[in-house]
Amino acid sequence: MNRFSTITLVLLLVVVFSLPASASAATSPGIKPGSFFYFFDTTLEKIGLFFIFSSEKKAEKALEYAEERLAEAEAVTDNAEAVKTAITNYESNIAFAAEKSKDLEKEKSEALLTSIADNTSRHQDVLTAVLVKVPEEAI
Repeated sequence: MNRFSTITLVLLLVVVFSLPASASAATSPGIKPGSFFYFFDTTLEKIGLFFIFSSEKKAEKALEYAEERLAEAEAVTDNAEAVKTAITNYESNIAFAAEKSKDLEKEKSEALLTSIADNTSRHQDVLTAVLVKVPEEAI
């Protein structure tokens, strides 16, 4: 009985630590544009950024928010106005991250700008797919 419990526990731990890694890689859209609570969501994010004092941490957090805006754009392709809102907020977060990277010392700034460029180039494929799905009035 004890051996069975140990084997079961080990298998359970293997499953728990191996499966979520790939599933959690995608960013959840959270509250989507067009929702009544979307304004509050983005406002709370801006307040959170205000209380982060490190420029590097602010830029990293802005990149996380940009990922979320991108996921929102993917989730609302049936609503042209919501896609516009999500993409505008995405661009705003990327610009904010780039602006904050200028406040850092040269090595950190270059690393952060490289990260921003890598993320943006990856995001271009997603944005292209979103714009293909959106009705023409959003373009």
